[in-house]
Amino acid sequence: MPRKGKKIKPWARRHYATRKKKPSTARNYDDPLYKNWRKQVFVRDGYKCKWPGCKCGGRVNAHHILKWADYPGMRFVLMNGITLCKKHHDQIKGMEDHYVKFFSEILRADAERKDKDG
Repeated sequence: MPRKGKKIKPWARRHYATRKKKPSTARNYDDPLYKNWRKQVFVRDGYKCKWPGCKCGGRVNAHHILKWADYPGMRFVLMNGITLCKKHHDQIKGMEDHYVKFFSEILRADAERKDKDG
């Protein structure tokens, strides 16, 4: 933006108003793509926390295994989501990178189990 006090020509004003901004990392919870992804994660996981041994039965969250902000191409990929209860979702905050392999293994084992059961 031009310095304060300097007059802006009309063509420049339009430029500043329409210039491209960085892609947003903010989540739009009303986005149909996001809602559909979230529902698919919950349905696949039976609306239950996938943390081994968790019997919470409470509110669940659809967690992105690879971070939303860092992997925009993976935002709506079903295998990039896992259902976690609030307790476990809060427990991993700030340490998501450490759990990528852990969650991927859980989903892989579930998929193999479903294949066996037919």
